Amino acid sequence: MRTKREWAILLANRGFYIFPLAPNSKVPTAGMKWRQESTTRIERIEEWWAENPDYNIGIDTGKSRSFVVDVDTKD
Repeated sequence: MRTKREWAILLANRGFYIFPLAPNSKVPTAGMKWRQESTTRIERIEEWWAENPDYNIGIDTGKSRSFVVDVDTKD
């Protein structure tokens, strides 16, 4: 099973711009200017996840030239 750090690196290697989210959250880490700081640089990603291996993974869809469809159902 891959760690969050390994997943973040894998995604960056595929061209996705990554930034850390607070653990168990969809919120960027405190003080994170994610639009400016999101990156594909492996060294920076490794620094973030060395700081806290429990960070969730954020993807900057704008820089990554991607879009997301979030489908919620009533049930």
